[in-house]
Amino acid sequence: MKISLILWVCRVVAVLAMVTLAGCSTAIPTYTTVDGTRLRLEDPLDAGAAVALDLSLEMLCGEKRWIVEATMEVEPRRVALVGFTPVGTTLFSLTLIDGELGFSTLPGVDLPIPPRTLILLLHLACWPDRSLAPWLGTYAIDLEDNNGSRTLVRDGKTVVTVTWDAALTESGSRSEVLAETADHAPGSGRISAPPYELGVTIRRRESLVAPP
Repeated sequence: MKISLILWVCRVVAVLAMVTLAGCSTAIPTYTTVDGTRLRLEDPLDAGAAVALDLSLEMLCGEKRWIVEATMEVEPRRVALVGFTPVGTTLFSLTLIDGELGFSTLPGVDLPIPPRTLILLLHLACWPDRSLAPWLGTYAIDLEDNNGSRTLVRDGKTVVTVTWDAALTESGSRSEVLAETADHAPGSGRISAPPYELGVTIRRRESLVAPP
């Protein structure tokens, strides 16, 4: 209970601080696949939920590997992601509002995965098929979802893979990891998007919409 309260306080403070920090730099979320296709997230995708998630992120690129505790808030037309230092202060903050990404980091911080790519990979891993498939279709990328795995295929070649553990597939489709239902257990997933890999552990999920 005490740890959960500390995480909740950190999340509130960090998100409030992010309102002033996020304007430090702006960009369009992008990721270039192994076959050279440049994905651009110019408009927010429908997450089908309004939730807050406490996460552990493992970011890898080559020999560079970081593990960061984070919190992510997902609302219509807005996504906010805050990463914390080991002592609980804000390491980086990102906001995606109407397709524009604002981000800031502590001086000297060089994330293994660039912020504009990190937020896009989280979409590929967590957002529902019904939102991703039409957007990916504009790049001639097929989305294959097989209850625990998600594969992005272009011209017969796999360009991105996502896997989630059984904890998130027992109660339904893995593509609904953002769902607000209380019976969703915490779980872990991994996205391979060369040259990056991103591990995501969902520790806690909370609806941002008060029940009627």
